[in-house]
Amino acid sequence: RINWDIQKAVQRYVQPFLKEISSLADFVIDTQVLHYVSSDLAPKRQGEEFHLHESQLPLMVNPLESALGSYTSNLSTLHFIVYVPPASQSPLLVVDRDSQPVESNAFVVHRWGSVLLHNVNSTDSQPDTAHTLSADLMARMMSTFVSHLKSLLGNVALPKTLSKEITAMSTGTAMSYWEWNNLLLSRTV
Repeated sequence: RINWDIQKAVQRYVQPFLKEISSLADFVIDTQVLHYVSSDLAPKRQGEEFHLHESQLPLMVNPLESALGSYTSNLSTLHFIVYVPPASQSPLLVVDRDSQPVESNAFVVHRWGSVLLHNVNSTDSQPDTAHTLSADLMARMMSTFVSHLKSLLGNVALPKTLSKEITAMSTGTAMSYWEWNNLLLSRTV
């Protein structure tokens, strides 16, 4: 079991971004907690860790999607999922084509959404006790989701060297001027 204040996290970390882009689109956020959803993937054991290679990641979406509540709508839907693997497959890491762990331990499925893998340290909690996600951890998760939402909306990630320079010139808002301009251009041209 996991305790988290998802509504507070969304309000604090995601809503400021959505407010900034509200002239572009209307967003509605619904939350849902699912228990005992299997990924149906066989991660590769590497020592004490389990690895999901980036080529396997899109296959993880089908079982997750079938477990989600179905909504009938003509509107586009994006999913942002925190997946907690079973203890028997933990820690579960997303690895890139060079078999290096992805820093965010998350991935984007274009036109569908994002999945973040969160490993619960089995030594930190007993099976019958709830694991509470800290405010810092929630901030990192929501930051990953906002970054993925930007990508899903059409903003491209900058190379790390250029990204550092532009971040230094940032306005302190959820979206920089260049990101906003890029997003507007991609939606209007």
